Amino acid sequence: MAGGILASETLTVSETSAQSGLTPTNSVIVSIASTEISAVAFDYSSSDPTASATTSAVVLPGERIWIDAIPGNKVAGITAG
Repeated sequence: MAGGILASETLTVSETSAQSGLTPTNSVIVSIASTEISAVAFDYSSSDPTASATTSAVVLPGERIWIDAIPGNKVAGITAG
């Protein structure tokens, strides 16, 4: 289905970096949202990303960002410090 969702995943973030599964092959866009009361730091990169609470990009509480998908990449998330 054109424009359909290929996969959906929820990460529970804490003070330890957590990883998603691999971005599916036919993906075009990845959406990252923070539903937490604190900001979430993230890294979107190759097979073994680790998010840093102090140096990774941040999604603020209640925000959502959209980035170009890279099939095979993962999202790592951690509570921002």
